[in-house]
Amino acid sequence: RRSERIPIEQLKLFLDEPDLPVTPEAEQIEVPAHVRKKSGHGRRALPANLPRELVPLEPSAEEKVCALCGSQKQCMGHDTSEVLELEPARFKVLVYQRAKYACQPCGGEVVIGPTGDRPIESGLPGYGLLCDVLVRKFTEHMPLNRLRESYRRLGVDLPISTLADWVAAGSDLLDPLAHAIWARSLLAHILQTDDTGLTVIDDKQSGGSKRGHIWCYLGDKRWASYVYTPTWSGDGPCEFLQDRVGWVQADAYRGYDALFSAPDARAIEVGCWAHTRRGFVNALERDKRAAIAVKLIRDL
Repeated sequence: RRSERIPIEQLKLFLDEPDLPVTPEAEQIEVPAHVRKKSGHGRRALPANLPRELVPLEPSAEEKVCALCGSQKQCMGHDTSEVLELEPARFKVLVYQRAKYACQPCGGEVVIGPTGDRPIESGLPGYGLLCDVLVRKFTEHMPLNRLRESYRRLGVDLPISTLADWVAAGSDLLDPLAHAIWARSLLAHILQTDDTGLTVIDDKQSGGSKRGHIWCYLGDKRWASYVYTPTWSGDGPCEFLQDRVGWVQADAYRGYDALFSAPDARAIEVGCWAHTRRGFVNALERDKRAAIAVKLIRDL
């Protein structure tokens, strides 16, 4: 732009190099040549715990005969190399054959072997198949229609409704584990919480969907608990955190106010960690319930 032109006199200052005196010390300085560190491009060794399958490779019968004297050549050793291979997953059917026994002389009570162990009572999937469905659904984020196509290529066609029922049943089986994680997060030294909105199916709504909320409670950056609420009401997080004792880091959402302002509240409000240490301490000093936390921070 014309308004940003630099006067020619200022540009000359960069073009005219002053003659600087060279000191004896400067003449003796030796600058070592830059040595570029070689980056390793070697192939990593395959894990030792992988099963190995030996594939013998023999020369042809003609090559085993010496061309000079006609004698049979003797093996003097082997050269080995490794190839990493993958065996595709495959289905198999476990046939539970329950043996039945009866007393033929008297025709007494008939006994039968126990029922086979199943993750879903009277259900079709085994433990491995149910785990695969859950991992692909929630870890690999694969929609059930794509999962159906994947299984179909392996020879089994499973309806999407069946896969959905398995996902629901598998989630119910993991419910005790989820509650154990909830308990660990509530006992954490620092508990962080926030929510995010998501669209969920609701046939009662005009558009067939509505906006729900997923609340995350992260304890000590390790124990992550997720709880869904159909609305953005503060009743959800307050109910989950009603037994929390200690620091709770949250944003300025007013739904948390009842958690910290109740007469018997034991949760200590902590704001954003972006504040300075002094500002954080001053904020805690304004709250009499945080006197212990202030003392701990000052001792650090």
